[in-house]
Amino acid sequence: WVYMFRPFRYGPYTLADKRNFGGPWWGPLVKHNLILVDRDRSVDHDSIRRMNEIASRGNPIISFAEGGRTWTGKKSGYVYVSPEGNVMRPFKSGFAHTVSKYGYTIVPAWDEVCGIRMTRIVGEPITNLGGKDPKEIIHITMQAIFELADREYPADKKSA
Repeated sequence: WVYMFRPFRYGPYTLADKRNFGGPWWGPLVKHNLILVDRDRSVDHDSIRRMNEIASRGNPIISFAEGGRTWTGKKSGYVYVSPEGNVMRPFKSGFAHTVSKYGYTIVPAWDEVCGIRMTRIVGEPITNLGGKDPKEIIHITMQAIFELADREYPADKKSA
């Protein structure tokens, strides 16, 4: 309930591409709870430093491991398809390297969009990932997200 009274202090932070929010005149109006990432740099130390500061205060950080939000998965070319027909773009490796190095907890989530309605399914936290190989972290995360999606939104349910 503390979030209701101080959403900018206790709300989740989201990683966002610096090019989208760093320059426009309206950028400062919407970027309070954003961590701007310079995707042109191989390692953005400023963003990692800010993530660690925010996480050490106990604030959650939302990262779209696909590098953005995917509504259909068709725009990216190569996609992964679950046994039940759900689609995800390949994950970027940056989040997995950060999780491996700093031991962050991952909370997998699946967003299902139907028209103007969106449902978010949140899974169990995945812990003890510090020091693991980033490829393994990506595999574990994708598997957890697809399990959520397939359990709640199998392909036969979508067409009904």
